[in-house]
Amino acid sequence: MIQGQGMETGEILARAPGKLILLGEYAVMEGAPALVAAINREARITVRPSRDRHFRISAPVMDVDALPFHLDASGAVVFDAPLGDALADKMKFFAATFAAGWR
Repeated sequence: MIQGQGMETGEILARAPGKLILLGEYAVMEGAPALVAAINREARITVRPSRDRHFRISAPVMDVDALPFHLDASGAVVFDAPLGDALADKMKFFAATFAAGWR
């Protein structure tokens, strides 16, 4: 679900409900049935304009607060601060998703 949060500020909030796959996790890709339950959790993202035209990501559950990044000439995400190995692994999904969505 995407909703305009602060239309005057250009802020956008997107939410995706959580689910728990009890049976058939990968088998559903081949057409097999699955048993899925909704859970009381959600993934949320808030996008808001920046005055300095730089990108930043904050992910409290990953202890990330306003991590700056930019896009290179090919559209790939480049983080402006060094990331430790553990955080670099966690940020791979974000980087790929953001770059794909930006195109």
